[in-house]
Amino acid sequence: GLKTSTPGIFVYRTIEDMDAIIARAATSRRAAVIGGGLLGLEAAKALMELGMETHIIESAPHLMPSQLDTVAGDLLKRQVESLGCVVHVKVEISEIFSDETGVQAMRFLQDGAPFHLDLDLLIVSCGIRPRDDLARACDLELGQRGGIKVDGCLRTSDPNIYAVGEVASHDGMVYGLWKPGSEQAEVLAATLGSPSAGLRYHGSDLSTKLKLLGVNVASFGESAAFWQGRTYQLLRDDEKPSMCVRSVLDASSGTYRKLIFKRMPGGSRKLLGGILINSLDDYHSLCDIARCGKELWGLEPMVLVEGPRVTPGRLEQSFPQARL
Repeated sequence: GLKTSTPGIFVYRTIEDMDAIIARAATSRRAAVIGGGLLGLEAAKALMELGMETHIIESAPHLMPSQLDTVAGDLLKRQVESLGCVVHVKVEISEIFSDETGVQAMRFLQDGAPFHLDLDLLIVSCGIRPRDDLARACDLELGQRGGIKVDGCLRTSDPNIYAVGEVASHDGMVYGLWKPGSEQAEVLAATLGSPSAGLRYHGSDLSTKLKLLGVNVASFGESAAFWQGRTYQLLRDDEKPSMCVRSVLDASSGTYRKLIFKRMPGGSRKLLGGILINSLDDYHSLCDIARCGKELWGLEPMVLVEGPRVTPGRLEQSFPQARL
């Protein structure tokens, strides 16, 4: 029953979408947003500012699953809920109910338990799905998660066909974001204009720093591989012996910092990326360290993790699971 043509069901993309949502909100009391990613949280903030009881519906175990690990996602959930927004995770939507006046309710399973939610307004913000039907019909090779598989030149399995943007799957990754699409288009334009230049697309940096519903959130990585391999989700050393994971959590202040290092020969470390919640003062410095790719000889990983303002006595939890 999920159709954006139904009165009261919206996407969250254009100014016209915003105007329609504001108009519907004037006569509505309860709203829900399907999707707990960046755009979904922004949509929830807008609904709360319109004075509506707001629910976030997320299928993953935690918010922002494409940028955060479970600890950061749970911390973000608690802080969002403290503002009055209701967050539902581990959700499987069963049905959307509507009548001639528009959307009326939704039924879903939350962590296996049935749940019924009456509502007047629904925003769909749950990512994109590549429209690769034409590629399938042409027998072009597809990515593992859909989309048209492309190489570093953005060339498909047919050497005369190229693909960029939300339909392209590069190294198994369909970005669905504006910036990677623009970077792909720049590479393709340069390749077509000057093939001998040898320019290649190596993936896009998904590092982000922003404020969501009053919570300062950042995640960063050395390269696209940090996101493609979901390295940012590692929580312990024993999950991947070649990695060194260091993190600190201060639940009283809502602060969380996690940095992931690669173990190098000789005992040194290389910073691969990390996640920061409400402790972003050194975000740009950490990004520079990760992207330069240099080994951190003699630099204690926990010094980087604890950051410039952390007081050791206030650390509620620290889990360095292995010796440095």
